[in-house]
Amino acid sequence: MQDRWAGVRPLLTQGGAESSRSREHLILREGRALTIAGGKLTTYRAMAEEAVDEIGKMLGVTLPASETGEVPL
Repeated sequence: MQDRWAGVRPLLTQGGAESSRSREHLILREGRALTIAGGKLTTYRAMAEEAVDEIGKMLGVTLPASETGEVPL
């Protein structure tokens, strides 16, 4: 049996067919909760970096620069 995987992503509310929807993402802050919606599987590192930056703002701290772009998978 071959290995298989699937990625599930919440789509942003838009008109039209799901396959034609934007692949942009949105980071929404509601109180102390942070939600990421949309995006693509191939941009997960950038989305995570943005989320951590937003968490730093929420906590009022300066976090070190992300190194995920240089870390091999």
